[in-house]
Amino acid sequence: MTFSEFGRRIKSNDSFGTDHGSAAPLMLFGTCVRSGFIGETPEIPETVDIQDGVAMQYDFRDAYGSILMDWFGAKRRDVKALLHNDFRYISLLAGCSPVGTHSIFSDEPFQVNHFPNPFIHQLQIEFESNNEWIRLSIFNEVGKEIQVLVNERKQAGRHLVNFHAPYLPAGNYYYHLVGEQERRMTRLVVKV
Repeated sequence: MTFSEFGRRIKSNDSFGTDHGSAAPLMLFGTCVRSGFIGETPEIPETVDIQDGVAMQYDFRDAYGSILMDWFGAKRRDVKALLHNDFRYISLLAGCSPVGTHSIFSDEPFQVNHFPNPFIHQLQIEFESNNEWIRLSIFNEVGKEIQVLVNERKQAGRHLVNFHAPYLPAGNYYYHLVGEQERRMTRLVVKV
């Protein structure tokens, strides 16, 4: 899957590549991809203002979420919680099976607790390890990793990690806990 974040406004060719619009093409390649085009050819009026752009027809997060569902076996409710509440499924793949039967959104993952949620400046995450390599990180709502809390082998037993973040603006965040056999992603809410 590839897309350009450099969507252009209709009259942007004289801006030396700095004029971002709201729409850009997204392309999928592979044996399971439905062939053809999705979307309508945009109607461009004869006269356009310098700020006019081509209207976005599909949110790129809907394409990501659809791939998560069809290729990775994620559930719709988890995709909505992870990407955005107005998620719309797009039929992009055909004739393929999910890459594995173990979903990253498994209902039977690590024994893990987090408190409080919502939190203001500090969160505690408690998890159980089985003498394995653990990676625990925090992501913002657009999927950018903002801090790695643990990235090391943890002895068997329960572990408590403090996440101190007075700098975070209010919003939705996620912790991603990955072990050698399981993973867990959970939504957190930061209040001001």
